[in-house]
Amino acid sequence: MLADNPDILDGPYKRFYENGNVELEGAFSNGKRSGEFHEYYENGILQRRISYANGLRHGPVVVFDEDGKPMQKAFYLNNHLVDSVHSYFDSGSIKSEGLFIKGKPEGLVREYYPNGNLQKEIMYKTRSPTE
Repeated sequence: MLADNPDILDGPYKRFYENGNVELEGAFSNGKRSGEFHEYYENGILQRRISYANGLRHGPVVVFDEDGKPMQKAFYLNNHLVDSVHSYFDSGSIKSEGLFIKGKPEGLVREYYPNGNLQKEIMYKTRSPTE
């Protein structure tokens, strides 16, 4: 907390579940999330790893299942989803992949079956599916 305003968080931060396990950890700068934050399931397994700059998601975001396997990987700039997003099946094989601009799909999005075979391709132009 800042000395001149105790309601504004500043510095390392941890929040805990009732069972004592860490729920959330990261750091605040002048009341805004800054740097890498880790969110955990109640069992202590990492749920999300999110990078922040000036309170906005900025950088890589990885979401994990309760066994610690990656379910989704994405990248944000100034709170907008950009670049490729990859989602995964429990087995670790790719479920879907596609490019996003300002949080909306753009270009080719591919979805796969659990065995890795291509299920469908959707082409987005100006963030709407095309025929």
